[in-house]
Order: sequence, then C-alpha cells, then structure tokens
Amino acid sequence: MKIVFLGSINSFNYHTIGGVENYIRRLSNSLIENDINIDYVYYDSDRSHIESINKSWNIYHYNTITRNDFNILLS
Repeated sequence: MKIVFLGSINSFNYHTIGGVENYIRRLSNSLIENDINIDYVYYDSDRSHIESINKSWNIYHYNTITRNDFNILLS
C-alpha cells in the first residue's frame, strides 16, 4: 500500500521543525513500520527533483504538477 501527502511546498516540510511537520513525520514513520510506503509530493517548488529518505519514503518536488505526474505517483 502507498499513501501520498500532496501539498504546496509551503504547507509542510520534512526538514522543518514544527508541530504539523513533526506530526506528519511521526505518522509517516508509524505507517512505514506497518509496511506502508509514503510519498510526499510538493508543488510550487523552485526546481523539480526527488529526495529519497529511505526505500519506503520519497519526497517529490515539482514546479507544477500535472494529472500525468499524479497518475504515475499513484501507480
């Protein structure tokens, strides 16, 4: 199973210390412990790239996100 968190680059950030960020990281860690893959998808990023946190957790950065991008992420 895979869960995708989708939001603007300004909505939450894996690398930031804060209440929402901490909650999402703890939730993500718990899900991974139960064999669920996690993807964060940020749009409005200054450049498109992928960060791999570990084999079950990726962060996708997009300037804009298209329907095709979203379909690929969900597959």
